[in-house]
Parts: sequence; C-alpha cells; structure tokens
Amino acid sequence: MKIRFICITLSVIFFSATVNAGVNISNAPQVKKITPQINRIVTSKKNMPITIEIGDIEIVTTLADTHFWQLGITNTSSHSAEEFKVFVDVEGFREEDRVSTVGTVERLEPGRTHFARAKLPQFEGMHQFRIRTGGAPKVVQIPRPFRRDANGNPAGALKINRIWARMLGGKIRWYMKTEPNVYGPILPNKVKLMVTFRERKKEYCHQEAFKKIGYMDHQQLISYISPETHNMVTNKAVIKPGESMTFSGELNQSTAKPHLPDKVDRLTVEMLSGDKESVLLPGSFFAPYKECTDE
Repeated sequence: MKIRFICITLSVIFFSATVNAGVNISNAPQVKKITPQINRIVTSKKNMPITIEIGDIEIVTTLADTHFWQLGITNTSSHSAEEFKVFVDVEGFREEDRVSTVGTVERLEPGRTHFARAKLPQFEGMHQFRIRTGGAPKVVQIPRPFRRDANGNPAGALKINRIWARMLGGKIRWYMKTEPNVYGPILPNKVKLMVTFRERKKEYCHQEAFKKIGYMDHQQLISYISPETHNMVTNKAVIKPGESMTFSGELNQSTAKPHLPDKVDRLTVEMLSGDKESVLLPGSFFAPYKECTDE
C-alpha cells in the first residue's frame, strides 16, 4: 500500500530519552534538525538497559485517506527489547476531548530502526499530541492540515442551541443559548448576532405585507440594537472551551429599530458566522391576531 509522509516538529520524552525533531511540511517554517541524544532506558519485559535514538515524528496518510502517527526508534545497544511502547494522547480543547493511542514495536532489535505507529483519531477540536512515555508529558501541536480546530477561528464555528422569547412586565425579552464551545477560547466581541422580530399589523397573515427582501428579510422586520455596541450583539466575556453562553436583551424604545412594534409574531437570530434560527412566538405576543405558519 502506498503511503505519503509528512514530518512534524516534535520533542519527545521517552522514559529518559530526549529528542528534538525537524520539520518537513509545505507552508511550515523551516526548523533546523537537531541530532537526537542517546540515553539509557530500561525495557519493560527483560528489564535490561539499552540505548536508543529516536527519530522524527511523522503523520502517514494511506491512499484510503486514513492517518497514522509514527515514531522511528533505533536500538543502538547490543540487546533486544520486546513490546516497546509509545503512548500518545490526541487532545482537543476540552478536558473530556482526549483519545489515548499506543504504538508498539513488538521486537526492537540491536542496530535496527523500527516504527511505533497508531491510528490518528478524528474529532472536533483535535489540535495537539501529548507524549507520555515516562517523565513529564510533552505537548506538541498537530500540523494544520490534520488538526480540527475550526481553522483557528473558534467564534466562526460556534453554533446556536436554541432561541426563545418571553413577555416580562409587558416588555419583550429574547434569549439565545449557544452550543458548547469545543474549540479554543473565544475572546470578547468575537461573536456577533443579528436579532430581529417580525411585526404583526393585521388579524390574518394573508393580509400582511410579508414580502421578502433579498434571501431572508421582510418589510416588517424590527431589529434589536445592542445598547452596548449600538449595533449587533456581541459576547462581553470570554467563552472558554466546554462552555456555552446565553445572550439576551429587551426590546424597548431605545433598542428597537426602526420603531417599537405593538405586536410581533416571529423571532430570528443569525450569527455573523452564518448559523441561523427562527421561531414563531406564542399567541400572547400578538393576541387577538391569528397565528401564522409561514416561513
């Protein structure tokens, strides 16, 4: 089976063996290769000290588009080692996003180079390796073509969980809850929302002038204007990995544009990233008018 090789910059702690490896990736900065140090370790089965050299960490892609990580290990001693293991955790931004993998060399013969290899998992937020084969774990970033971190734009990948509205004290208040953030921290003012209500003027829907403007708008849309930004709604605080955030606001004389409507029957929230939700409101928002079922 044909395979393609892409090398990753990596420093590995393997029991007491330490190495800094080079980079050979298109569009990646060129890093000078550092010759691996030779250190003495103890094998788990024979309990016999051997010396090794550890080469570059590579990602191997088969023609079936299956990815593996692999690590070249050279036994520089005169003794063999059996079931030589390399432990690599593939991690996301959330604590629960961690997949443990193990690459095993069944027999590491003297003077020979063998590869420890394991399949590279795929899940949202995956972005780094954690090597944990003795000593302090070493964290290494996965190259961009193989990581799944929303192309470095976590705000652009945040999704809407649900939207709703309530009538509180005669005032209309809207809410939007996001899905949990599975990517890196989202800094303040990076999430942008457009919030609109549809105004009701007639008793029956067929009497209304709900003509679309462009691909989504209606002539009777009322925009919610954030009092903090005087524009779209944004996140005031950081949204950490694993967290969701609930946005809300009151539709009143100062936040409704072009004017404060008497009755509304639909709430729509659209994120600047493109995710959009729209819901019909309960009859209490537009009584005694009849409910609409149009989109």
